[in-house]
Amino acid sequence: GTATLRVTNTVFLRNTTAGYYFYEGGGAIRLQSNNGTNNATLDSSQFISNTAIGGGGAVFNSINSGTSSLLIISSQFYSNTAQDDFYGGGALYIRNSATSNTTITGGEFLTNTTGAGGGAIYNDGGIGTSRLTISGALFRNNNAAAVGGALYNHALDANSFAYLHVISSTLAYNTAVSGGGAIYNFGYNRDGGVTVGLAQTMITGTVLYNNTVNDPANASNGDGGAVYSGALDTGSFATFTAVNSTFSNNTADGDGGALYNYIGNRDDFTTTITFTASSLVT
Repeated sequence: GTATLRVTNTVFLRNTTAGYYFYEGGGAIRLQSNNGTNNATLDSSQFISNTAIGGGGAVFNSINSGTSSLLIISSQFYSNTAQDDFYGGGALYIRNSATSNTTITGGEFLTNTTGAGGGAIYNDGGIGTSRLTISGALFRNNNAAAVGGALYNHALDANSFAYLHVISSTLAYNTAVSGGGAIYNFGYNRDGGVTVGLAQTMITGTVLYNNTVNDPANASNGDGGAVYSGALDTGSFATFTAVNSTFSNNTADGDGGALYNYIGNRDDFTTTITFTASSLVT
């Protein structure tokens, strides 16, 4: 079957969900796909100071089977919080076990926070394929207590594919503690073997400035002031591509003021970084 949700010109203010586990997240809206097709559109709406004990301070999109299509148009996400230290996404968490497509056009993500990864958005490939496309959006002053001050793109498992494309957007003054002040891109196939975990991030015509990685407990910890991209374990792959983009005044307490590329201690996984007509400015 098909489930359809459309929200237009609506304000979600100070809503809370108290469930701890990831399947109980979404301070304002929870989208659940167990079979069939789930289509949702959030248009010209505001999500302000919503809280989830689990993931997705404002919106949680969980895809167990079937397909999910989420379209967010010209909406604002302000001061939402995902409190959990494992499932993040201060504004939006996407947890995928099948196929999902999320498109964000315009809008703002400001001062969202998480106790885990992805101060604004956590895109998790799970054991399926999750595609997230963002165009013309502003990410500013978001904070992650772990990694990915604004965005966390993560392939976690066997046959996990997480795709993130950021177009003509601005990421500024976002902070993380351990890595990726603005973006954290990580491929991790925890099952190993011949299966694949692929995290792929591309930014096009995008500006990243004044993003920071800072660990108050360890002054030399934290890498990739703007972007951290890496892969770990057998069958894991991470790719990061920047096209016509600018990195300016980003800071890391550890290494890679603008960008940190990581590969673990095995020889059967890959990380790739490509720059086309982009500039890195310290």
